[in-house]
Amino acid sequence: MLAAYILKRVAWIFFVIFVVVTITYVLTMVIPANPALLWAGPHATKEQIEKAAKYLGLDKPPFERYLMYWRRFLTGDWGLSIHTKRPVLADLAKRIPATMELGLSAMIIAIALGVPLGILCGVRYETWVDHVLRIFSLAGVALPTFWLAIMMQLVFSYWLGILPSTGRIDPGLAPKTITGFYIIDSILTNNIPALISSLKHLVLPALALATGPLAIIVRVTRAAVLDVLSREHVKTLLVYGMPRRVILMKYIAKSAGLPVVTVIGLEFGYVLAGDFVVELVFDWPGLGRYAAEACLTLDYPAIMGTVIVVAIIYVVVNTLVDIVYAFLDPRIRY
Repeated sequence: MLAAYILKRVAWIFFVIFVVVTITYVLTMVIPANPALLWAGPHATKEQIEKAAKYLGLDKPPFERYLMYWRRFLTGDWGLSIHTKRPVLADLAKRIPATMELGLSAMIIAIALGVPLGILCGVRYETWVDHVLRIFSLAGVALPTFWLAIMMQLVFSYWLGILPSTGRIDPGLAPKTITGFYIIDSILTNNIPALISSLKHLVLPALALATGPLAIIVRVTRAAVLDVLSREHVKTLLVYGMPRRVILMKYIAKSAGLPVVTVIGLEFGYVLAGDFVVELVFDWPGLGRYAAEACLTLDYPAIMGTVIVVAIIYVVVNTLVDIVYAFLDPRIRY
């Protein structure tokens, strides 16, 4: 039964990708711009524009172009960026590690802090600790990510001067590329200066990006813990004098883990969306900045590629979360 459930979830990935590619393709076709003119340049002649249209396949009927795009997409040819004049897939492959390093760092911070703080709120219900952390979680949800990022730059970079405000690493310190993740590559190559620099550049954008998911995880974990504590069998154990620590580890952690796992998967999508704004504020060379440049230049192959990659990452992560959920709660398989 578990194998069938996993196969069903994996098949759903391909269906979602098909829908995303189709919708994105249709939307880019209605952009009020001439891709051939953008490719040839503002001072191009009529003959040059026609040649560019033929090169881009714009002289063919829409449905034929759609099928042609699918053939190229499945073979790894996602088109050429109108802005960079390079293959879109090569541009994305260069920027995905930067975005994933930032997003995963933010999620690690959110989970590592959010789950213990949420448990603390639930255990210390209606105490000053609970009230303070609830105010923090409300603020984390309410504050716009871009505003928080700018405030962090202002305080820690311009006023205190202890952390860099932009970029991914100091010039000239980039480690040898192995995985594309600067922290991992710095460790693998034993490049301590690059490791320190990459960590310093990562702190502010990761914290800004983690604030929203952290607040949500705190609230969901708190609610889950309170729900478990209100059950009769847990109350009975408390009455019989079982230590709270044992109850916490044996009952609450397992029962409260189900909604927390769910919200972690959903918040990863929030991180991917918020990543774009944070990358712009901190000049982080990832998918967000690439997508912003593509939108400003109406670079529809780059826009399509970015949307597809983000959709693939999101649906894969949520599928993994669903599989983990099925392991934790066998009822989900049915």
